[in-house]
Amino acid sequence: MKFNVKSIYQELVKHIRKLQSEKKLKQNKDNHSIIKEDYRKLFENATISIWNEDFTLVYEQLDELRKIKIPNIKIYLEQNPEVLFSLLSKLKVNSVNKATLKLFKAENIQDFLNNVQSTFGKGADKVFVNLIESIWHNKKSFTSEVNYKTLKGDEFPALFSVYIPQTKLEQKSVPVSIQSIQELRDAESAKRESLINLEQAQKMAQIGNWEWNSKTDEAVWSDEMYRIYGVEKDEFEPTSENVSKTILEEDKHKMERAIGQLMQGELVDPFEFKIIRPNNEIRVLKIVGLQNNEGNIFGVTQDITDRKKIETKLNEAQALAKVGSWLYNPSTQKIEWSDETFHLWGFDSKDGAPEFESMISRIHPDDQEFFINTVDKALNFGIPYDIEHRMCLPNGEQKTIRAICQPILGLNSEVVSLTGTSQDITSHKLLEQAQVKHQRLKAIGEMSASIAHDFNNSLQEMMGNLEIVKLQNNFSDNTLERLNNIGSIIGDVADRVTALQKFGDPEYNDKNSKLLNFNTLIEEVLNQSRPLWKDAMEKEGMKITIITDFKDISKISCNGGELKSAIYNLVKNSIEAMPEGGDLIIKTGMKTDGVYATFTDTGIGMDEETKLKVFEPFYSTKGFESGRGLGMSGVYSIIKKHNGDVIVKSSELTKGTTIEIIFPISQQNEIEVLSKNKPKDKELFSVLWVDDDFLIAEDSSMMVESIGHKCNIVNSGKDALEYLNNNACDIVFTDIGMPLMNGKDLAKAIRNKFGNKIKIVAVTGWDINEKVKDENGIDFVMQKPFTLEELKKILLVV
Repeated sequence: MKFNVKSIYQELVKHIRKLQSEKKLKQNKDNHSIIKEDYRKLFENATISIWNEDFTLVYEQLDELRKIKIPNIKIYLEQNPEVLFSLLSKLKVNSVNKATLKLFKAENIQDFLNNVQSTFGKGADKVFVNLIESIWHNKKSFTSEVNYKTLKGDEFPALFSVYIPQTKLEQKSVPVSIQSIQELRDAESAKRESLINLEQAQKMAQIGNWEWNSKTDEAVWSDEMYRIYGVEKDEFEPTSENVSKTILEEDKHKMERAIGQLMQGELVDPFEFKIIRPNNEIRVLKIVGLQNNEGNIFGVTQDITDRKKIETKLNEAQALAKVGSWLYNPSTQKIEWSDETFHLWGFDSKDGAPEFESMISRIHPDDQEFFINTVDKALNFGIPYDIEHRMCLPNGEQKTIRAICQPILGLNSEVVSLTGTSQDITSHKLLEQAQVKHQRLKAIGEMSASIAHDFNNSLQEMMGNLEIVKLQNNFSDNTLERLNNIGSIIGDVADRVTALQKFGDPEYNDKNSKLLNFNTLIEEVLNQSRPLWKDAMEKEGMKITIITDFKDISKISCNGGELKSAIYNLVKNSIEAMPEGGDLIIKTGMKTDGVYATFTDTGIGMDEETKLKVFEPFYSTKGFESGRGLGMSGVYSIIKKHNGDVIVKSSELTKGTTIEIIFPISQQNEIEVLSKNKPKDKELFSVLWVDDDFLIAEDSSMMVESIGHKCNIVNSGKDALEYLNNNACDIVFTDIGMPLMNGKDLAKAIRNKFGNKIKIVAVTGWDINEKVKDENGIDFVMQKPFTLEELKKILLVV
């Protein structure tokens, strides 16, 4: 250790010895005064603590000890501490300088001299032993570290230095210097702690530093480097050859290229490589810094194996969530992408992150300007963004991307980096659209259900009036046929109204599915569409001939109105395919697969593209004014709904087309519902009809009485209960949708007061399932609009 004490102390000793020499030679008093004054100034103004001590008595006692021929003075003093203390007591402090008073926190010289014995700290006696030993062996100087204490009791380490007097004259005035080395000790402690912390930090971060001399192939590694490589310090010499052996063959070129670039004065970007430890464990390392100083290469290496594992899991999580991350450095114009970001954008990660122009080329043309402007604001003004844009991949796939960016600002509020994510939200957008569509359909469904109820009431009025008219016996066969057609049309409309009720309700239970004869449905459609294929065509001077070939077939379970709508569209499509007229041949029959029907026209036919797309929604060859392209897609939807199938069996341009539909044979047995307790011919029911629509109630009453039963009508639930309290009744027919007290509340009230004595029939245009029936005590449900025949069947089973 080197201190500034030595030069000051040497100068002081020099002056003292000169002074003593001058005394000895008895020079003139003037010179003596000058030398003495110089010594006083040097002594007083020294920046270190200096004591002037008298060693005379110490030397006298040592001379006495020499007479007894002590072989080892140090051992002697340690074995005879009383002698040591005797020697200490013979030391006399003549004076101390100002620096001493400051160091030992003494108020004045006398204060210090009175308490000098209390200034010696722990171990000071051993230092004095060593001093005596140096004097005993005639050493010229003595220096040692020693612990001192201030007069306030604060202990501190110091450097104790003394030039051993060589003459009796020098013994009387011996300068002793004492310099505190507390700051040095603190600095050394801080340095040691810093090194320990650095080593601990390197260990925690798994970062090691090293130095390699490319000329001598000598290397110095930090302790962490040995841990990273999994080797012992005394068993592994970090030469280039030994280090190269640990690097996997596939990555050796990375290290060689980096060293080559460094030797040529080029900057080397951080790079990753893999090593294999002696235990065959493979670790992923990263050179995070390299520097060349005249052949001495300094480097920092980090073990990133655990981080790579986390990155792998993160990449897997990002892949599952379809979220990719990225980081952009404006100063270097370099961008880092996660694996999922490459996947989202359709780029190969082996080629690195693409240029900005390449990215832009994959954004939908309509979104490019918006995207560029948004990124520009983030880059130049630090404005974060959270946007959506479309992406078009080279394979034709289109995605919707949510792009989020957060600028990182520096000290001057300048953008130093951009970090962000890209997320594929295509499926989310589709789900949102589906949910919006569902909500719209639900709203439409609720509205259409309400409209359907009103329609059913109107249809019931029509059906009721029609049935009453048909009760007359003076109609011709032609008139009666047309009246029946009207009834059939009302039924078709009712079925379509039922379909309207299903809008927005996928769990709707179709109450109108019945066992029907397909041949009969086709015949009814041909009768109803007669104006389309006969009257309109003949008016234009053309003729459509309908040829039918119906075989005996099993009945199918279907909604008659919906299926007739599909048949109507098939007939209409065939007629439109024969603008100059022609033949429409309809055949039915049985196959192993079920009941089939073919519709063959002699029209214009279809090309291959039309055959493939004919059942697609909105596809039409007739132009917007002639149709929306929903007819054949509607046919397809209805047939599929009934578990059937529809195909273009054959088609040839200018020669015509054959469409075939096929339905599975229904497993449901056709059972005529007959009452086991059928009333006798003369037995009559007393019926109460409850409906807030007076016309429906009146028509229904007339229909009931035409069968032979007695019927009374009321127009509210309250009036119904009042009637039942005063009159006997067998059956109550009640509408469901009524103000104040609806049909379900009325049914409950009847059950509570009369038990099961009265049969209750709900007459409604709404759907009522079994659970609702049971909860409200309803025996039967009759859907509006109903016919006289349907009313008879209900009265047979009650």
